[in-house]
Amino acid sequence: MDDLVVARTALRTQVCVDCFRKPLASETPKPGEAYSCEPACDLFTYLPRLVELIHRFGGEPPCGYESAIHSLPCRKCTSAAGTGESCCSERPLEKYAGEALAVLEWIERHKND
Repeated sequence: MDDLVVARTALRTQVCVDCFRKPLASETPKPGEAYSCEPACDLFTYLPRLVELIHRFGGEPPCGYESAIHSLPCRKCTSAAGTGESCCSERPLEKYAGEALAVLEWIERHKND
């Protein structure tokens, strides 16, 4: 199975369920389907980069996860997290990066099992 498909599915079941932007229970998708908020979520927008980061380094990169995450521009206000002129506290990528990266690391470690 494609790494991104596995990653999306894992994030939906392990990260999205607790997200503050998650739609109401009445809008919960069937297993394997995306939440309605997914197309606008920067966690999913940058998922290919995050998967590649984990694949490339096998874990935390030399610059550190925090630096790698903060360098990604916000889709809503187009600023980087470090600029101080952003809505980063509202970004799922900022709020759930640690949890999401832990899931991606677990997938990377176990994909050949």
